[in-house]
Amino acid sequence: MNIPARYCTGYLGDIGVPPEDLPMDFSAWFEAYLGGRWYTFDARHNTPRIGRILIAHGRDATDVAIVTSFGPHTLVDFNHPLAGLPQTEAPTRAKPRQVPQ
Repeated sequence: MNIPARYCTGYLGDIGVPPEDLPMDFSAWFEAYLGGRWYTFDARHNTPRIGRILIAHGRDATDVAIVTSFGPHTLVDFNHPLAGLPQTEAPTRAKPRQVPQ
């Protein structure tokens, strides 16, 4: 078939889908180069989705592993850019945006 393809890993949010009580999580999908552009295919979520955040792409999962570890590891620092912001109320799940007809 000789179709260029790549393995992708990243986040897949819950934008535009029925809400679940589960947080956004890492996800994987593949892309194929067809007709001059890359198209996304996702066997786990076999419906069109928006809000994918690509972390990396490669030949397979080994190329773009979220974590590759050999031996013990110790977390010595964790810095999140939003960690210092005041939180005035409990976070709520975003509601899907209504598109005017």
